[in-house]
Amino acid sequence: MKHDISYKNFLIRSESFQPTQSSGWIPRYVLHAEKPDAAVVASPLCHDRLDKAFDSESEADAFALQDAKTWIDRS
Repeated sequence: MKHDISYKNFLIRSESFQPTQSSGWIPRYVLHAEKPDAAVVASPLCHDRLDKAFDSESEADAFALQDAKTWIDRS
């Protein structure tokens, strides 16, 4: 079961996926603002890293989580 992680007023959910059984896992994260305001879009933001692939879902999810934190820090 996937869990949301709270980070700097956002909820991050890693939703990595495997396009086919023989392919690697693609990192994906979904962000939701915990307390939407005028500066933050209330709808979720989803981002796939199609330039990365991992051998396991857990590796892809860990990368997606770090990638989401980096995006939040830069925003």
